[in-house]
Amino acid sequence: MLQRPSRTSATPRRVVGDGLRALACATVIGACGETTGPGESDGDADEPRSIVFASDRDGDLDLYLMRPDGSQVLQITDTPGSDFTPRWSPNGNRIAFASDRGVGGTAIYVMNANGTGVTSLGPGTYPAWSSSGASIAFYDAGRVWVMTATGTNRREVASTPNVNGIDWEPGGERILFGYADPLFVGFEVETDVVNADGTGRERFFRFGSRPAWSPDGTRVVVWRFSGMFQLDDIAVFPIGGDAVPIETSTENSPPRWSADGTRVLVTKGWLTDGVANEEIFAVPASGGSPVQLTNHVANDRDPDWRR
Repeated sequence: MLQRPSRTSATPRRVVGDGLRALACATVIGACGETTGPGESDGDADEPRSIVFASDRDGDLDLYLMRPDGSQVLQITDTPGSDFTPRWSPNGNRIAFASDRGVGGTAIYVMNANGTGVTSLGPGTYPAWSSSGASIAFYDAGRVWVMTATGTNRREVASTPNVNGIDWEPGGERILFGYADPLFVGFEVETDVVNADGTGRERFFRFGSRPAWSPDGTRVVVWRFSGMFQLDDIAVFPIGGDAVPIETSTENSPPRWSADGTRVLVTKGWLTDGVANEEIFAVPASGGSPVQLTNHVANDRDPDWRR
């Protein structure tokens, strides 16, 4: 059982990539506006900020960077509306994310790693890059789609309501997508796999959703849930093998792998006096004690690790 940690209301100074203030900081990530994470040390001065995440510590969900130990938190977006589900491009130079900042609902955006050069690619959420970085899979209007990384040539690959996570096979052309079973919403989740051209759809994992391939493509981490069988945990399973639970679940966003495949980033949430709070933890992929990376009165969620 998680113990509720002590909180701090400290808010990092901002480097904003959506306005003129970003121009002074655009050449080097962290050239201005940096701070240690709440309750954390400065960490290794040479360690890059390789984790991007969403937090509402500034009033609504914006995107932040931090080091793998949770230190040196840096805000990189600041607009009206919410920015969420960020994903690093394969080369680590860009970030795709979903946002409701614009007119007309939630859309996919791409920006440079320091928050500059924000470009809208059109409606959608849950972006997932192909290994080449040339394409992005996403969810919109009850369907899974693929488009180019510039937002052109949108094509449907699967029709599925209630999608809650998408990931692209490392070095391959298959796409995993998790969803709440439309016949058992609130009771069961599933994950299917489909080729990027829309062929070959099949069931990949029952009672598991919000999937993420390991960097080497040999394992998948999922949130397992079944109201019927009282199943609720985060589990890793080798392709063709048996699932290994690594953490009891209060999972509220898709789990993500570390670059070396040894750890999994998870979001844990709890209620205190009726107030919800979410924090980010790193859990050994083979199981073990989770390490808390964020510690804030606000909600921290949707982490992704640069590979």
